[in-house]
Amino acid sequence: IVGDWDGNGTDTLGLRRGNTYYLKNTHTGGNADITYSYGTAADAVIVGDWDGNGTDTLGLRRGNTYYLKNTHTGGNADITYSYGTTADTVMAGDWDGNGTDTLGLRRLLVRPVPPSGVAEAQRILAKFRIPVGPVDGIWGAQTAQGMCTFRQMAGLPVSRGQITTADLVKLRQYNAAYSSLSRIPAGSRNGRSTYLLAQKTCQTMLYASGGRYLRVFRISTGQAKWETPAGNFYLGRTYPGWSCSTLYPEACYERHVGTNARTDVHDVPYSTYGNMYNKRSFNGSFMLHGSGYVPTYPASHGCIRVYVSESDWLYRNVTNSAGAVYFSVIGHY
Repeated sequence: IVGDWDGNGTDTLGLRRGNTYYLKNTHTGGNADITYSYGTAADAVIVGDWDGNGTDTLGLRRGNTYYLKNTHTGGNADITYSYGTTADTVMAGDWDGNGTDTLGLRRLLVRPVPPSGVAEAQRILAKFRIPVGPVDGIWGAQTAQGMCTFRQMAGLPVSRGQITTADLVKLRQYNAAYSSLSRIPAGSRNGRSTYLLAQKTCQTMLYASGGRYLRVFRISTGQAKWETPAGNFYLGRTYPGWSCSTLYPEACYERHVGTNARTDVHDVPYSTYGNMYNKRSFNGSFMLHGSGYVPTYPASHGCIRVYVSESDWLYRNVTNSAGAVYFSVIGHY
């Protein structure tokens, strides 16, 4: 990143490592002149003079919400607001010459494809077992989920927006090149070829193993006031059967859905009482778990929900040991 960090009229370099920034006030190597942490590793960063004092400072973007700082410190933003859509390209500049930088957006004008194109996209997504809903040519929340997931897999700008002609071209290329989901190459994450990737923008989760995609899950992450934390984690061990959340016990009751709710282990049955099935921790008290309610939008208190049947698939096909499954949470709904 580049900015005039000390207000002397000269731009110099800054480095970012995760959510920590190392800013230099001179064109030299060595230690940074300014170092601090701000936001999360998943945030996009922008630079500008937000208060017109002559010094550039950082701003963060999460989805279509911006968090701007007027000082080189962490903590809460000085200016926060939402603007545009997650698909827009953002830039900063002094558009009216008053000495203060503000945001500008670039938005590509695209025509959504007709219903026949939507149906074609739905058929291709269904072929790859990407959750898409009925193949009916109607754009809806489930198709938006599936299309968003494909964009993540294909390296396109990730959004839940309408299918475009460019999307359809890419879908046709994948349809011709790959016979099934497991043939599609999956990029590595921090050097790892096997991982789970929860994408909050799409409300889906990808499982990659050995550099190939093997499964796509519908998920539901935390609501706005209980947002699921983004970052890279390792899953804790699986607690098979149903468990009751101590923070939100109101939905706990007797359940017999799920293989592990009907299985005995050494003549001792797994628990059938609770609201979290086959739970696994990933960041303190935040859990990945099966649930009877997984809508297409964030609905939890911060945990990540999957369908009970999908939780059983994870139990059978992904190691249940603690610290063995690399788990990334990215995006913003």
